[in-house]
Amino acid sequence: MKFIKYLTCSLLLFSLTKTTAQTDNCSAAPLLPVNASCVFTGGTSTGATQTIPGCAGTADDDVWYRFVATATSHSITVAGSAGYDAVLEIFSGPCAALVSLNCVDATFTGGTESTVLSGLTIGANYYVRVYHYFSGSGSGNFNICVSNAPTPPSNDACSGAIPLTVNAGCVNTTGTSYGATQSIAGCAGTANDDVWFSFVANNYTQTIQTTGSSSFDAVLQIFNGSCGALTSYTCVDNTFSGGTESVTIVGLSPGSTYYFRVFDYYSGNGSTFSVCVSGNAIVSGQPNDNPCSAIQLPAVNSDCNYMQFSNVGATSTSSGLAPTPASCAGGSSPFMGGYSGSTADVWFKVTVPASGNIFITPQPNMGAGFITDGAMAIYSGATCSSLTQIACSDDYTSYPGGGNDLLPYIAATGLTPGATIYIRYWGYATSTGSFGICVQSPTNDNCSTALNICDINGYSGSTSAAYTADRPCNMFGNNETNAGVDQPNGTNTGGPFGQGGPWGSGSPAIDVNINNNSWIKFTAASTTASFKVNVGNCWVGSYPSGGLQMQIFSAAAACCSFTPVSDFKEGSSTFTINANSLTVGNSYYLMIDGYAGDICNYTITALTGVSFANISSPTNSVCPGNSVLLTGPAGASSYTWLPSGVNTNTFLATPGSSINYTLIAAGVCGYKQTLTKFITVNPLPSVLINGGSPLSTCGTATTLLTGSGASTYTWNTGPNTTTINVSPSSTTSYTLSGTSSQGCVNSTVTTVTVNAVPNTSISASSNTICSGSNATLTASGASTYTWSNSSNSNSIVVTPVSATIYTVVGTNSVGCIKSFTTNIGVNSLPTVLSNSTTICNGSTGTISASGASSYTWSTGSNSSSITTSPLTTTNYTVTGTGSNGCKNSAITTVSVNAKPAVTVNSSTLCSNNNLTLTANGANTYNWSTGASGPSIIVTPTTNTSYTVNGLATTGCTNTAVSNVTVFNIPTLSSVPSVSPSNCSASTGSITNIVASGSSPFTYTWTNSSSAIVANTATLGNQPAGTYNLQIKDNLGCISNFGPYSIINPGAPTAPTASAATNSLCAGGSINLFASSSSSGASFTWSGPNSFTANIANPTIPSATNLMSGIYSVFATAAGCSGPAQNVTVTVNNNPSPIASSSQSVYCAGSTFSLFASSAASYTWTGPSSFNSNIQNPIINPVTVSNSGLYNLAVTSAQGCTGNTSINVTINANPSLVAFATNTGVCTGNPINLNASGGNNYVWAGPNGFNSFLQNPSIANSSTLNVGNYSVTVTNTLTGCSSNTIVAVNVLGAPLFTAAALNSSVCTNASINLSANGTGISTYSWTGPSSYSASGPNQTISNANSSNAGNYSITVSDVNGCNNTGVVSVFIYSLTPATASVSNIGVICTTNTVNLSVTTGVSYNWIGPASFTSNIQNPILSNVTSNMAGIYTVTVVDNNNCPSTTTTQVNINTTPNLISSNGGNTCVGSNVVLFANFGSGVQVNWYDEAALTNTLLVNSNTFTPSFGSFGTYTFYAQGSSNGCTSSVTPIVANYFNINAAISSSTLNGGVPLLVNFTNTSTGLTPGSNVAWTFGDGNSSNINTPNNTYNNPGSYTVQLIVSNGICTDTSDVIVIVKITDIEIPEVFTPNGDLHNPYFTIKNLEYFPNAELQVFNRWGNEVYKMKNYKNDWDGVPNSKGALGQSKLPTGTYFYILYLNDTEGRQFKGYVQLLY
Repeated sequence: MKFIKYLTCSLLLFSLTKTTAQTDNCSAAPLLPVNASCVFTGGTSTGATQTIPGCAGTADDDVWYRFVATATSHSITVAGSAGYDAVLEIFSGPCAALVSLNCVDATFTGGTESTVLSGLTIGANYYVRVYHYFSGSGSGNFNICVSNAPTPPSNDACSGAIPLTVNAGCVNTTGTSYGATQSIAGCAGTANDDVWFSFVANNYTQTIQTTGSSSFDAVLQIFNGSCGALTSYTCVDNTFSGGTESVTIVGLSPGSTYYFRVFDYYSGNGSTFSVCVSGNAIVSGQPNDNPCSAIQLPAVNSDCNYMQFSNVGATSTSSGLAPTPASCAGGSSPFMGGYSGSTADVWFKVTVPASGNIFITPQPNMGAGFITDGAMAIYSGATCSSLTQIACSDDYTSYPGGGNDLLPYIAATGLTPGATIYIRYWGYATSTGSFGICVQSPTNDNCSTALNICDINGYSGSTSAAYTADRPCNMFGNNETNAGVDQPNGTNTGGPFGQGGPWGSGSPAIDVNINNNSWIKFTAASTTASFKVNVGNCWVGSYPSGGLQMQIFSAAAACCSFTPVSDFKEGSSTFTINANSLTVGNSYYLMIDGYAGDICNYTITALTGVSFANISSPTNSVCPGNSVLLTGPAGASSYTWLPSGVNTNTFLATPGSSINYTLIAAGVCGYKQTLTKFITVNPLPSVLINGGSPLSTCGTATTLLTGSGASTYTWNTGPNTTTINVSPSSTTSYTLSGTSSQGCVNSTVTTVTVNAVPNTSISASSNTICSGSNATLTASGASTYTWSNSSNSNSIVVTPVSATIYTVVGTNSVGCIKSFTTNIGVNSLPTVLSNSTTICNGSTGTISASGASSYTWSTGSNSSSITTSPLTTTNYTVTGTGSNGCKNSAITTVSVNAKPAVTVNSSTLCSNNNLTLTANGANTYNWSTGASGPSIIVTPTTNTSYTVNGLATTGCTNTAVSNVTVFNIPTLSSVPSVSPSNCSASTGSITNIVASGSSPFTYTWTNSSSAIVANTATLGNQPAGTYNLQIKDNLGCISNFGPYSIINPGAPTAPTASAATNSLCAGGSINLFASSSSSGASFTWSGPNSFTANIANPTIPSATNLMSGIYSVFATAAGCSGPAQNVTVTVNNNPSPIASSSQSVYCAGSTFSLFASSAASYTWTGPSSFNSNIQNPIINPVTVSNSGLYNLAVTSAQGCTGNTSINVTINANPSLVAFATNTGVCTGNPINLNASGGNNYVWAGPNGFNSFLQNPSIANSSTLNVGNYSVTVTNTLTGCSSNTIVAVNVLGAPLFTAAALNSSVCTNASINLSANGTGISTYSWTGPSSYSASGPNQTISNANSSNAGNYSITVSDVNGCNNTGVVSVFIYSLTPATASVSNIGVICTTNTVNLSVTTGVSYNWIGPASFTSNIQNPILSNVTSNMAGIYTVTVVDNNNCPSTTTTQVNINTTPNLISSNGGNTCVGSNVVLFANFGSGVQVNWYDEAALTNTLLVNSNTFTPSFGSFGTYTFYAQGSSNGCTSSVTPIVANYFNINAAISSSTLNGGVPLLVNFTNTSTGLTPGSNVAWTFGDGNSSNINTPNNTYNNPGSYTVQLIVSNGICTDTSDVIVIVKITDIEIPEVFTPNGDLHNPYFTIKNLEYFPNAELQVFNRWGNEVYKMKNYKNDWDGVPNSKGALGQSKLPTGTYFYILYLNDTEGRQFKGYVQLLY
């Protein structure tokens, strides 16, 4: 049905329509302008389609708009064209997550829908959709506008309330709530449009009435007090839209002003209504002055709401209307309650509640003007004029305190529910004034009948005397025993009431007793709950004198095992009580008690934490297009769901957006409630594949498809994973269904375009090169190329140092790539080695090569070695060719050192002399004489040649020859003849001197005084003496002869002559000695070097070698000289050593040789404590500290010594610093040599390396460059050089192996790369798809085509040297296996499941419940729920590649019947059929087994409607998640039993026999028959009879039952007494015979009444319900004081009070 809730638009002003575009979807909604008033925009929904389900009707043509709020409230209006029934819905939020704010569908076709939205956010976007209520678009057109909210009416607030006149009858005033705003929260519904009115009461009761327009569901709320301090009297909402709400308020104060407000129950725009206040004004006295004008008091409940009245002006009610009050409790004589004819009483009436109990309490403590001593009585009666007193109360001293003991209290129980009770109230005696009373009927006096708080409107109650102490289970106060015995204050008896603890504080005085407690029960909706308590009208007074005490408890069992969960609270005003540590869903008890038994009124409002009956639903959120079953609280009298208008307990909602559903439930908690349920429409997941990007692939490459935007995924190929790999061979579309975390499903489709791959290839100029050579690689087959060396040309030149794989990736015009690899092998060069040598100029040297198979020298020779004689240092190149044809060269150097330029002096000498020969130009010298050193002394006797061989520091030698010409000295070829001389005469001569030799000769004779005495060959005329001859030839050679002695004959003999030493060294002294035998002889000495002496023993000091010779001495005696005696003395020259060195300047580190001329011994000393005793010492190596003067001391054979010295300079060698930047160089890296310290550098090293650079470099090193590099640095100023060795190790590339475990792997398998080598510290891998990794072994899981290609590995060893390698991996393309379940639709338990997978070579299935299979398409039979789950299959293809996929098998449990009940019913009753298939199973009902006609959906119970009577079979089927149970037949019997009685008679006299016959219809065999005859007799047969022995009216009842239906039929049998026998006389004389006035058969008339009169007409006896027991004793006033009546005749009247109203009169005689 379409729920209609009218809204009015009468106050809207519409302007001219303009047209703008609208859109079929939210995301492109056009912007509507917001105007001050409505400016229509034209729109149409023709051709539109549904975006989301409608909030009302069918939204198959919805169109969208949006507006931006410029204020917090706006009006939105849509006016449909003549054939357009517009539905208007407004949303907040984005299009993907809309929240419905309002759905408006108040009118029909052509109507205008409008709403005012409040609480908007300025600047926010809001969306509006419009559609035609019915299917299709109707006339299609409408107008829409957004405008400012309407201006509120003048009475929008209490302060502007419109005063209304109170009339005797309802005189309506028109009102409107259009544009009104909320003043205070609504007491029912939503008060967003409340408007206010006031009136002045003219009576105690006034009736307020309002009637809403057709679209206005009026709520009426009445208040007393002022606008700033209002107190609600009541809230009325009993009808729906267009209905009339009316309430009569009792207890008003005439003349006081009261306020009320009216608002629309629903959250709408407001509308029009009418309102009136009526009541009769009090003219004089009191309006309720007698019972027939009694004021009707409100319905009685547990609440004690005091109503105030007055008896001022009232009169006393006559006894004709009501009996005078009697037997008033608490009263005293002479009259009860002080009632007299002057008493002013007033009247009220109440209807007895269902409990049958009423408690009436006056309002205490009212002060001046109020009755302080009052009384009241209550009456029953069929009419107001025939009343019977039930109870009366004057004073009630049990009230708490003492100030109100003069006020009455009535507790009447056992009354007839629904009966009218009259209340009479008066002031004692004649007192008048105001008073207040309340009438209540508590139902929650005991815990077992605790009232549930079920709404937030509060609960009103009282601790009146109607309540008694209730101490269930362990409940008692903390200062009393469980039996209620009070204890001294401060004694804690452990009672939970008043106890403190973890839950909160307790009673500080420990003085809590239970007096008049009542109970409230609530269900926790939170872990805490808060209640606001308002207390008033306390009898004792303000706390701590009086008031209330309360506490909240949990109970482990119903009304037992209480534990406090709140503070203990006491007070007499307003306070809040909070419960803590609650369990959501559990029930808790709030116990209220009068403090010290005080009576107080109170209200309790649940602030937080209390569950109220609300809408339930299996879920609070759904996916777009899905439905949710909303269920209202049970027990309501009516239901209205908004939007939709559905009027059932349940509502299957299909929200189009997040929306708040409202349920108006009437009857829940006694009034109409508004319940809401917000249903969130979760957005569909925005499912994308690879972010929505277009996809293409090349060839059969595997492409990774990745889903996003959802939580779980299902691909059309079967897998339920986020990603799948696909390898389509042609362009293919893939569908992905994604499920969000909220369970919403959306799908998307992507197409993978398959492009052809290029036919990439490489051609190489050579596939094998020699190290250092290059190869040209040329790519073809594609459009562009990218090489592994980053080149982008189609051709590259490569120079690999080792075997290298080169990869080119070719890309065609569509971006597809294919790689191609080629391996360029690198043959190593031979390691050609050749020796360098050094020769001396003019020599020859042999140089050789090795390491190759053949050689070619730069000289042209092809042998492995050659001999050469270069004149200067020359480099020779040898090129060696290895067995692999690769060539390498080496350079060898033949260094040519110059021979030293050795010179030596040549000379002449006389044969009796020596000569010093000195050589120059070399470092060391060796002479042909065997001597060494730069100088030698020679004494040749003939011409002689002397050869000296000089050795330079370079090791080269040269010779020089010294030719010495020797001249012979003159000789004597004759023997001289000596002639003596006579004493004192000069007659001696020496003749015969013949010289031979080179003439001419020169002769010189000297005497012993060395005086020349002659220059001729002969000597004459000489005295005796000693003479020497020197002959010198023409070559200058000199010979000495002599001495010759010329003697004197007769002279002394030759003396004895000697020398101290015959041999001495020059410089020494010659000591000569002579002696003669002749006495007195004198001596004359002569000798060499003209020596003469005339003493015997002369001394010649400082001898020189000139003094060597013969010393002659002769003696002279007597003037005559004798012959001479000779002494030979040799004066040996001191040696004159020659000290020399090979050179005067040396360089540190060289060999320093000293040379000395020949001697017998040598002593050398010099710097740095140098000393040596060898002739030619060597210092090796010398240092700068060896520079200085070297001294030589020599000793000749004769022991003579000589000294000399030589100065030698040692220059420091350059401070050579030489090094390689890296002594360990990795192959291929440069060797950088460095030297410093001089200005001339010479480097030499392995592989023929030579350089004159200071810092040479060898690029692209290899192991050929391993070795020592020598460097000589020379200081050209000193000529000194230093050399050192720099060792360079060219570290070979680290050796390793690299491979793939399998060079061809399957897609999705793992690529296992491994590398291994010695001394390797790091492994670095790179490869396709930007792959990089570190470590020797790598695994690439889930490989696909993008992982195919070359994987390069670079290894580094501990020295930092690198090497590279390439591992090629091929990936087999896979066509992923696709597993599926071929079943169509839902799979249920017991079904057969057909699994299938795409074709392969082998199959391996595993799944739940230990399932395995090796066939392609296994079948699961008779499946059970434990077989649900993921089934995994691995398919192996021709390449032995496995492809694993899964398929989800969802097995829903087939519902099984758990229990069912058929039913039987009777006419006028319903039968509830029941079928239970388990929790959550939907049960559907059908009227035949074919299930073609559905009777009811989703209910465990079914109440069928029947036509004719008979047996019906209905069919129930459980349905859960698409699975259906077997059909269960359930039988219902529909019976119509009509009980009927026929009888032989229905009246007669005693005894009366009546025959009865059961004439009931619809009975079945075996039906039960039960008769009751009204006299205690019964029967179970169809035709009984019964005899009535007593008169009376008997109800005969027949109950017939077929075991299912029961019907009853009654008849009345009147049994009369045929004759009543009244005696004429009785004799109560004590003889026990006829002692009573006994009327025969009177027992049949229990209501009989007897009156007896004496002769004077005075009543002497009266008795109702007379029992034949009058014995003559009077009981009436007229005969008081008499024990028995006198004998006589008395008149009687007998009233039988039977149905015929019979009476008998007559006379009876009393005798004794």
